[in-house]
Amino acid sequence: MKLERSELEARRRGKAQDSAGKIHVPTVRDEVYELLRERILTSSLPEGTRIDLKELAVDLGVSATPLKEAIQRLQAEGLLVVQPRRGTFVATIDEEEVKEGFEVRKFLELGAAEIVVETITDSDLKELDAILQETEQLLTRKSYQVILPRFIALDGLFHEKIIGATHHRLLIEHYSNINTLLHVSRIRRRFEREDSLKTVTEHRHILDALKRRDEAALKAAIREHIDGGLARVNSALGQPDDVPSGGRTR
Repeated sequence: MKLERSELEARRRGKAQDSAGKIHVPTVRDEVYELLRERILTSSLPEGTRIDLKELAVDLGVSATPLKEAIQRLQAEGLLVVQPRRGTFVATIDEEEVKEGFEVRKFLELGAAEIVVETITDSDLKELDAILQETEQLLTRKSYQVILPRFIALDGLFHEKIIGATHHRLLIEHYSNINTLLHVSRIRRRFEREDSLKTVTEHRHILDALKRRDEAALKAAIREHIDGGLARVNSALGQPDDVPSGGRTR
């Protein structure tokens, strides 16, 4: 594994540009965390990869402390495993854990549906619409691999915005502890473009129900999306990990 210092510096410059007009000074820990997380989610760091922490610190030009803190965050998310006297490894995907995660996620999102139809604002809906429009535009591009990191981020953001719109502290906290979306992101490289198009279509059904504040339709759309997502994941898990990004459809 080789992560260059220039990559971290480029990420910092990108953050500064994205934050124009706002005061935002990301910490080194945050930058290292985001860089490693993105590489794990896009499978640039495949399952089982051993991470040489000393080499990584030198490559990125950071001290051991922020690196250790970033590793701890990734470990808490279930993306890294630290084995005493053996080292730090990218976690493998546990199929049973993924299945259970989908079941819990469905339970929480269906519960959230009962609340969010009453609490969601027109401003929230505009934000969700903007997220969805960007994901739709991304999938019109030729290279699935190039747009994958942004698609992953927007996919998670769509769900987080809906849960956040409930303003229910415990629900938001419990939902954030589910690693299902992370696991889906890690195997998305095995998906075909058609799979991601289905995801966007299902998101559109969810948003349409939200706009109508239709609880029954929203719950039906959530079931469709989560059940469909699990089916796509099960199919993808049966594929070898060296399937090119975007699957067979480009």
